Formats: sequence, structure tokens, C-alpha cells
Amino acid sequence: MYQKQADNSYALIKTKDEDSGTWTFDSLNSGIYRLHSSMVYAKYITTWHPMKPVWDEALDIDLDSKDSAICNEGMLPNPSFTGPASISGALTEGLLKTAGDLLKNVRVVIKNDAGVFIKMTNTNDSGKFTTANLPVGTYKIIVDMINVPTANAKTVVLDSSNLNKEVDLTVNSSRTVTTGLNAFSSQNVIRLYPNPTIDFVKVSSIEDVVVSIYTITGILVAKGTINQFQQLSTQHLANGMYVVTMQQGLNTYTQRMIKQ
Repeated sequence: MYQKQADNSYALIKTKDEDSGTWTFDSLNSGIYRLHSSMVYAKYITTWHPMKPVWDEALDIDLDSKDSAICNEGMLPNPSFTGPASISGALTEGLLKTAGDLLKNVRVVIKNDAGVFIKMTNTNDSGKFTTANLPVGTYKIIVDMINVPTANAKTVVLDSSNLNKEVDLTVNSSRTVTTGLNAFSSQNVIRLYPNPTIDFVKVSSIEDVVVSIYTITGILVAKGTINQFQQLSTQHLANGMYVVTMQQGLNTYTQRMIKQ
């Protein structure tokens, strides 16, 4: 639970672990509060009361005019997708620590262009994040941090000619998020071969790569983990063009493939 301070920021005042489905915060002073909920199950995201995925969509709980409040909470599922597109990037500091420091374990929220929640992920220990298997479409990238407004979301368009985007996000001294969009680097890119293919494909990496093959309409038709010493069968595929994603760690590469 967070309480509004004199400078209009919010500070964490109480936490509670509860597995019964009900909870109580008592001995609270009068004031304005916000409630944050999370679960240990990865298929649900953390939410702000009432079931909102980002900080500045939270509803204030007013205990100035009353001495108690009942909050009915629910959890939002974190959906899985099987599309060919991905968004990745890094989050850096410009607010409390040295400018440029990478921020770890920060929530990154993805919405569609209508503002509907699509996916949540967290930055890792290196301040990087990735969300793979997205359908093509237009998305907004939002950083969910306490006391940082999310109005400056980054819009990213993923289509058949540009299935991967890398986004740089920085929390600056005015408590807003600035963004930049990078071209996908061609250095050390993993490639699929032979292409065109008849019976199988391989990848140009000695490390394991998760290879997913999609039809042009985004239907997953083959998937496997291979390296340059292994191969993925394409014998069952109909002749034509496919979109292939190759994921290795936080990096996702995309290539078109022709089956003959």
C-alpha cells in the first residue's frame, strides 16, 4: 500500500502476504492511498487498484472523508501469443542514479493502439527486456514505475516488412520516460539456411536457437530448438513463402523463407 505525500508523490507504507483471498490494512492515518497487488503465478500480472496494469491509471482510495474502504481486487492474465513479431530494448536511468545506468526488474507494459492491455514483462538484471511471438500490429510501450507518469508512451508498428523493433527507454529527471527507436542491427545476426529449402533448415549459430516458422497470415506451422549442427524438418510444409523467427536469449531475428 502506498500513501500520498505532501509533494504529491506516493510512498510505500505497508505490505502484506496473504493466501486466504482476503486482507486488511489497519491502523492507517487519514490520507490518500493506492493499492498494488501481485501473485506468484506468472500467468497473471501485477495490478493497481482497480485491476489497472500501470501506475497512473490507479484509483486513489480516499481515507480523508471516511475511516475505511472495501476494495474488491482481481488479477489480469498475461496472455501468450503465437505471432511472428517481437519488441525488445533496454531501460536506463536518468532520475535517481547515474544517468545511463540500466534499470533492472522494472515492469514494461505493452498495449495496442486502442489502449487495450496486451502484455507485461520485466527488465532483467541487465536492464533489458523482450516480448516475442506478438501478432503484427501497432503497439504502445509503457514503463510502469511508481511516481512516473506514462503519458509519453512509445508507439511501435510491427508489420510483415518489419517484424522486430528495439526500443531505448530512459527515465529522466522530470520523472517522464523518453524513448528512442533503433534499427535492428545486422551485426551477428543469425541466419536460416538453406533458403529456398526443400526438406530441412539449419541456423548459423553454434548455440541453441528457438526457430518458429509461420505462414504469411501468422499461423505457427513448425517450431524447434536447433543449432548449426542440427536441423528442423520442413518436409510437411506446403510450397510457398513463410516468416521465420529465431530467438536466442533476448535477441530475436526474423527472416523470410521459401519452401520448394
